[in-house]
Amino acid sequence: MDSTQLILKIAAITEPVCQSLGVDLYHVELAGSVRRPTVRIYIDAMDGVGIQDCVEVSRRLSPALDVEDLFSGAYDLEVSSPGMDRPLRFADDFIKYQGRMAKIRLREPLDGRRKFKGTIVQCAAETLQLDVDGQLFDLPLEGIERANLEIEL
Repeated sequence: MDSTQLILKIAAITEPVCQSLGVDLYHVELAGSVRRPTVRIYIDAMDGVGIQDCVEVSRRLSPALDVEDLFSGAYDLEVSSPGMDRPLRFADDFIKYQGRMAKIRLREPLDGRRKFKGTIVQCAAETLQLDVDGQLFDLPLEGIERANLEIEL
């Protein structure tokens, strides 16, 4: 099973656990070595998540992953919040945080630049519109290398 399939399988196992606890599965990530992989689960909720939410998801998810026997040996499980500067990966993420500040890095330059920091105006199927100091930029979603919410204090 390749890493993409493994992530999808882990997400399918994790989703019902999260739903039963009233939190949302935000993202699944694999890290670490092949010998001892680290499964990172990011959870979220409208009112945010606390340490107890993470502990409970971990406590219930660990046996469910063990039953599926997805890894040939030991693995580490980490459950956390995506944080205040959470990564934005999908169109739905940009739509959810419309009106918030974000930092965007493109794979290829647009108008001579790859980095943008501005307010998310709107997101369509293929384009993210960002207001950077009063100037609107239409960024191709497929061209985004990395995007994070900007922490606003």
